[in-house]
Amino acid sequence: MGFCVLADVTARVPRFTVDLPNNPSTAQIGQWIDNRASEIYARLLNRGIDPGWDGSKLNSMGLTADQIAAGTAWLREANIKGALADVLNSLQSSITLQAGEVSEASRAMREYQQLLSEIAKGFYDALFGNPSRLKGYSGGDTVVGAKPSDSGLNIAFGKANNY
Repeated sequence: MGFCVLADVTARVPRFTVDLPNNPSTAQIGQWIDNRASEIYARLLNRGIDPGWDGSKLNSMGLTADQIAAGTAWLREANIKGALADVLNSLQSSITLQAGEVSEASRAMREYQQLLSEIAKGFYDALFGNPSRLKGYSGGDTVVGAKPSDSGLNIAFGKANNY
């Protein structure tokens, strides 16, 4: 179960009907939703954020109601972007683009890949209550202004030695 539903993805493609000949089936789109959700979930886990497979753990992360709503909406939108790229790629395989015509499938996939890159860089950490690296700390980074002794480190050995 991904962060969005089939209707969220198909609503983004005008005049598209599921399960017609040469169109993706409900099962295919459902699989694409799950595949893209697992990519997003893995990237977030790599950042130390566990929203749950379906966003259900957002309630237990100590977030405010507004943060939960924003996090849920963001997860849904991210999942839609990924699955939409797959749907558009499938639909594009049955048409021929004119010379110079921009591929919507390629554009959608670039947007999704950019989103995954932004997740890996920590752009959305603060959305889930985890201060971003860009703001000073997250994961293995240190708090701005912290001293080594604050975390129990002893750096006295070897300090001010002249060799």
